[in-house]
Amino acid sequence: PDGYFHLGWAWRDTPDCITNHDLSYARSKDMINWETVEGKPITLPITYETKGVIVDPIPIDSGFFGGSIGFDSKNRPVILSIKFDENGMTQAYNARFEKGKWKIYQTSDWNHRWYFHGFGAIEMKIGLSPVVLTKDGYLTQGFGHWEHGSGTWLLDEKTLKPTGTIE
Repeated sequence: PDGYFHLGWAWRDTPDCITNHDLSYARSKDMINWETVEGKPITLPITYETKGVIVDPIPIDSGFFGGSIGFDSKNRPVILSIKFDENGMTQAYNARFEKGKWKIYQTSDWNHRWYFHGFGAIEMKIGLSPVVLTKDGYLTQGFGHWEHGSGTWLLDEKTLKPTGTIE
């Protein structure tokens, strides 16, 4: 919506998805010249050492995957991820660049742990859609959870927390 191509990703050190780490982001107007969210040019190729691309420094073995991007009402990119919370439960998170830094919001409050690991095709027990701004101006996000079912959250745009579920 802002004239950029947006890219979100996870780094992986081996073919085992347990080695996913460090949610990252870059953008480009032409798919040739890339920059950080702050508009600072990035020298290609982008590597793990490239400054300004890490959104959330998530360690290996954290149940992490993600990188899909949606946009809020101000056309700010919102990057989703799934990772363990401080109690080891698997949660949905959304990251948004605010006041000069990435702010990470815990969106779900699930009481289950999915140990995301393995090689090849992985059974997906949790699915998230990027945030979507509806025609009516509401911020929503689709979810699917093997224990909590599926639906669409209506999100508070300030906190990125669900205020309810819509059908």
